[in-house]
Amino acid sequence: MEIKKFVDIENLREKDTLLNGLVTRGRNDLNFRPGNQISITTKVDGSNASVGYNAETDKLECWSRRLPLKFDNTLNGFFEYVQLLDVSPFKNHPTYRVFGEWMPFQRTNKITYDEKMNHRWIIYSIYDIKEEKWLTQDIVKSFCEESGLEYVEVLYEGPFISWDHCREFMNKSKYGDKQEGIVIRNMDGIYNPDVKYPWILKIVGEEFSEIMKHSRKPKDPEEERRKQGAKGKAAEILSTVITKNRIEKAITKFQEDGILPKQLSDKDMGNIAKILPKAIYEDILKEEPETLQASGEYGPKVLGQMVMAIVRPMILG
Repeated sequence: MEIKKFVDIENLREKDTLLNGLVTRGRNDLNFRPGNQISITTKVDGSNASVGYNAETDKLECWSRRLPLKFDNTLNGFFEYVQLLDVSPFKNHPTYRVFGEWMPFQRTNKITYDEKMNHRWIIYSIYDIKEEKWLTQDIVKSFCEESGLEYVEVLYEGPFISWDHCREFMNKSKYGDKQEGIVIRNMDGIYNPDVKYPWILKIVGEEFSEIMKHSRKPKDPEEERRKQGAKGKAAEILSTVITKNRIEKAITKFQEDGILPKQLSDKDMGNIAKILPKAIYEDILKEEPETLQASGEYGPKVLGQMVMAIVRPMILG
């Protein structure tokens, strides 16, 4: 399945930007007129993540903003989260590509949310790949209710009055003390491909804008210690399921299928490194998903390291 990227949401520009009397950047708000039905939702600061149903495999596939996700590229645990979702609602709507924000506990240099936000997928849009259009928010909300998933916090639904009226909903989010901003959708203009101005805009808070200006900072020693502790905990949890017997069983299957030779040598290590960690990951995901989930965001990377640490002496002596 091909990746579908979410729209780039522009910051609101109510006036043209001028330089020496010339327009360098035009206003972009002319698709919003008084009386248009709009939706204002909280802009959450996580990772863009989407999910779709693959009819050929009868499984869910998932993507970050730019890449398909898999066992060794999980977007901080989103891949594992998707493996545990109920396929049925997506199967009922096989042309839907569901977009949301995957919320990690910690976000360095940006907004740090409360622990209650950890590993929540907050859905805000759906694209119909057959109809080639974005769906209205009532359909998005209906899908979330059907599937038991979380729809983004709605701050206002009603007629567009003014941008000052929209700004009144800044910093009113239930997600935490800080808010990145708000997203405003023109529900009357969502389908019109002939309008050159965007149907969705954002207003970002001044505090967040200042944070983004200074986003490149030295690594936080405390954060590095947290990461190392999380990796150690992941290794401790996974050590109960990454066993020599499990690895030998997987290698034997590869040999029986002709993927690996009967007699292994150092020349096979590159191929083993490509296929064995993934096979062990999928086996654990099938048999002990709770253990894999408990290993946290660093679980998949630690898993690969542990598998290869066991298999190397088996092959090389």
